[in-house]
Amino acid sequence: MREDPRTRVDDGGTGLEGVLPPTLPASDAEPTALGRSTETAKLLDPDATIGPGESVGWHAAPELFGNYELIGEIARGGMGVVYRARQLAVNRTVALKMILAGEFAGLAAIQRFRIEAEAAAGLDHPHIVPIYEVGEFQGRHFFSMKLVDGGDLSTRIKDLMADPRAAASLMARVARAVHHAHRQGILHRDIKPQNILIDRDGNPQVTDFGLAKHLEPGQEHGPTITGAVIGTPGYMPPEQAAGHGRSLTTAADVYSLGAVLYETLTGRPPFRGETVTETLLQVVGREPERPRSLNPAVARDLEVICLKCLEKDPARRYASAEALADDLEHWLRGEPIAARLVGTWGRANRWARRNPAIAGLVAAVAASLLLGATAAVAFAVQAEHQRQAAELARQGESALKREAQRQLAELGAASGLAAAKRGEHDTAMLWFVRAAGLAVNHPETARVNHVRASN
Repeated sequence: MREDPRTRVDDGGTGLEGVLPPTLPASDAEPTALGRSTETAKLLDPDATIGPGESVGWHAAPELFGNYELIGEIARGGMGVVYRARQLAVNRTVALKMILAGEFAGLAAIQRFRIEAEAAAGLDHPHIVPIYEVGEFQGRHFFSMKLVDGGDLSTRIKDLMADPRAAASLMARVARAVHHAHRQGILHRDIKPQNILIDRDGNPQVTDFGLAKHLEPGQEHGPTITGAVIGTPGYMPPEQAAGHGRSLTTAADVYSLGAVLYETLTGRPPFRGETVTETLLQVVGREPERPRSLNPAVARDLEVICLKCLEKDPARRYASAEALADDLEHWLRGEPIAARLVGTWGRANRWARRNPAIAGLVAAVAASLLLGATAAVAFAVQAEHQRQAAELARQGESALKREAQRQLAELGAASGLAAAKRGEHDTAMLWFVRAAGLAVNHPETARVNHVRASN
């Protein structure tokens, strides 16, 4: 089974960590909030569980679960399942999510499940899916929530591409919902189209707080393993892709909002490689293509707003999700926006700051071109130095790639050790195999991880 680098792959939605598995190349299938393939459902948390009435499977007849009548299964993951249900006491149809393992669920799974439920339950906003009840029945932890049956945002991308104003309006509302969560001390950490549901009136509803983290000092709740990468590769910011989960700020969610806006404007996320590793390398080291180059219908100012969200440096993004919403609404009203276009020189300067060694070498070569004594010599020197510059740049990029692979190998090894400590030996073996493969230019690291995998 292959994995799509756009999706968050975790342990089914209720495990200790939403770490990216060290497994296989991306799939060309697009998993949606509902109607996922059985294989994909085994890897994905059924978090877009409150979408339309499509299903992975349905019960032949209703079943009772405490105060709920289970009508049909909406989605299922490795450790979580969601049902369409009727809450008998108030006679309303809801989405009911529970831990699949029931009374056999581990403490870590229960903790993450409760973090998700409590984070969402503490939020009261018209564009956040409300939680109705959190509880336990016969050893199975559950929570019920509003059933949103208009599908998720991934099903509306083509329509929004043709109508950038509609995309901006929708994302302004999503940004205000995310800002409300931030004001309540909740960082989402997994904003993506599949986690933005659309109701029958076309209004967005943010859902899936399975990776949520409390922002207040002393409340470091939320699934986090030091050095592990959590989230969805195509939508996570560079600092999250680098495994700095504990130090993330609201700027991380602003980036993800920009990544979703980018997809509504262009039909694709800012970065998408053939594998998870390639996607992470792009997130950390590349600039996104300009939206107008992919969709000429995108207005210049709207492109500027989108690209400001996607700045590599968190300090250069919007100061808050509310500021992003304000700028989108300014644009919709035809008013000046706060964001400013970054020109060619500005982008080159930022590339130089991220790659100082290569930039220094290129600058030295360029400076030497000015020292030619005659036109003929100058042309010869220029040709040779350009060749050298290209070679140096190639070598520098290779060095950066090797370093990135080394860091990812270390993250894989750390995740493998953590899995082994939890007794998840099969998962640990996969992590060690992936780490060994990434350490191809570091023989000793590769050898150590091969040994770990064989044990």
